[in-house]
Amino acid sequence: MNIFFKVILPGLTILLNGCAGSASIIPASNSDESTAYRNNCGSCHALPHPKRLSYTAWKNLIPVMQIRMKERRMPDLDVETKKQIMSYLEKYSQY
Repeated sequence: MNIFFKVILPGLTILLNGCAGSASIIPASNSDESTAYRNNCGSCHALPHPKRLSYTAWKNLIPVMQIRMKERRMPDLDVETKKQIMSYLEKYSQY
């Protein structure tokens, strides 16, 4: 639990509150995948650039964000939308 408060929580805070830039700057900004990413991952906070994290880090962060969505009584991501988001992040994340 101690590592959560010292490492993970500050990292998430930086990720969610850091300067993310304009959504039009994200790669393939006109694709269906980027639209799913932008509409779902930028609805509560600044949209982070996909290269901000590795794909592995994104895979670990998305379930955390889904918990946050439930806490805010937002609808769950449907299977297709989650596939689009993960596909987008896999293509454009930092490896």
